[in-house]
Amino acid sequence: MNAQALSYDAWTEYIRLYLDNLDVKTSSKQVYAKALNQWTYFLKTANIHSDINLVLRYKKHLLERNLSQYTICVYMNVIKNLCQYLYENQRIECNIAKSIRVKKPR
Repeated sequence: MNAQALSYDAWTEYIRLYLDNLDVKTSSKQVYAKALNQWTYFLKTANIHSDINLVLRYKKHLLERNLSQYTICVYMNVIKNLCQYLYENQRIECNIAKSIRVKKPR
């Protein structure tokens, strides 16, 4: 399925599946869940049906909120990992976050 055409419900189901299959500490899973809550909030407010640059728009959304560079880095890396997971498990046709650059905090 094309990632840009996923419904909000499909995204939330894939996020649940992703979190269930993470092999990380509980505290790390909580960080991932918090980051993904930001993603789902963004999806609720964005026009996700016609935007081919969904992840880039999300990155811009985070930057506009004046979050710390560390927080943005964490949120974006979680999205990149989610999209890679979905791509590798053939849930989406292409990894829409693959080309997104994330500036590492100093």
